[in-house]
Amino acid sequence: MAKARKPGFMNTAALFWRTLAKNALDDYQPELHYMRGPGPKWREKHGLAASEPDSEPPILVKTMA
Repeated sequence: MAKARKPGFMNTAALFWRTLAKNALDDYQPELHYMRGPGPKWREKHGLAASEPDSEPPILVKTMA
């Protein structure tokens, strides 16, 4: 019966480089897919009205500094 061998340096280095390449080339950005709050279907289901915008938008003033 053969002895079980420990992973060698080359196997460890190959695993490291594969993991590094996979993470470096992965372009998935989960923050782009996060919900920003309940949507209209959720509000309808829970009997809540959609939030109404303010009656007047804020006034933006450009100041010189």
